[in-house]
Amino acid sequence: RVYSEGIRAAVKAARERLGRRPRVLDAGCGLGLLGMTAALEGADVWLCEAVGQMRQMCREVVAVNASLVAERRGLVQLLPPMMSTRLRVGEDVAEPFDLVVSEVMDLWCLGEGVLPTMRHAHAKLLAEGGALLPARLVIFVQPLELLPWAQAEKEHKVKLGALASTFRAKFAPLRIAQLPHRWLTDEPIAALEIDLSRVPQQPADGEPNLDGVKLCIRMGGKPAHYAKISSATVDHSGMLCGYGIWWAADLGAGHVITSAPSNPQRSWKQLVRWLDEPRFVSEGEDVQVLACYNDNQVNVEDVFMPREMVEQYQEQLQAGSVQQHTQAEAAAAATAAAKAAKAAVKAAGGGRPAARQPPPAADDGDDVVEVD
Repeated sequence: RVYSEGIRAAVKAARERLGRRPRVLDAGCGLGLLGMTAALEGADVWLCEAVGQMRQMCREVVAVNASLVAERRGLVQLLPPMMSTRLRVGEDVAEPFDLVVSEVMDLWCLGEGVLPTMRHAHAKLLAEGGALLPARLVIFVQPLELLPWAQAEKEHKVKLGALASTFRAKFAPLRIAQLPHRWLTDEPIAALEIDLSRVPQQPADGEPNLDGVKLCIRMGGKPAHYAKISSATVDHSGMLCGYGIWWAADLGAGHVITSAPSNPQRSWKQLVRWLDEPRFVSEGEDVQVLACYNDNQVNVEDVFMPREMVEQYQEQLQAGSVQQHTQAEAAAAATAAAKAAKAAVKAAGGGRPAARQPPPAADDGDDVVEVD
């Protein structure tokens, strides 16, 4: 329903702006429902689907609705089987599109290829002044107390911790609202925001990609497109077991589709990023997460600095601030702050609990961290 409302609003706005029927591409159309919604608003629609079986079902949907589309003065064309990233203006279609719509998000958000789809659409398929739906993605992360075995342990007086640790993966797809849980902050963290009209390319190996820190975060052996450390203050003391992860997609005109636990939709679950070692956090304490992404994957790491490491770097920073009178000394203090951030990230790298490791040395030449 939300997607339909967003598409109808976008088609109406484009028609008013252009004074004609807008040209719409449904990229990775599946059954073609998004494109059909645009056609029923009077748009000229091209449906693009690479999977043969899905394309055949799409053809049947178009046939069933053909008379209604004609009545609404729309038009639907089913393109030959291909990925939309292979589509070329002037070869496969005559003109660029005024609107490109797509719903190729999974519970990870990026796993079905929305980034390469929209990167190519914006660069090669979109007319000047055209729009993408969705236009922006946001990845949300929220500290979570979730002890799925607690009730069974209490009722049956057994210890299931070993069972849980044996079968628990780094990430778990869950419907969080259906499990006993507590959020440890009142609001989620907007850990990543992705403008789909400006999707970055993969940086060169070793090139800094962590926001505000001279450090390269790698995923699967290659640099992430972008990485960011975010923090939140704990509102409710409890056992930090992991982080709930979900996404939101901006469809314009106030229409947002989301996989949040509070949303009654059934299309997507949420992810839980488990901590290797749950820890107690107190109200007023800060927690930090490192979030990064590439074309097809999102990763989230808990950034935890043991108290002794925090005190060590605070002493270094305080000592530097006393003598911060020259440009060189100011640069040295900034370097010390960057080293503190590097050390925290390196402690979180690979998901290992930092409290069980010695404080890592932040060597100036060691500016690459692998996080998964």
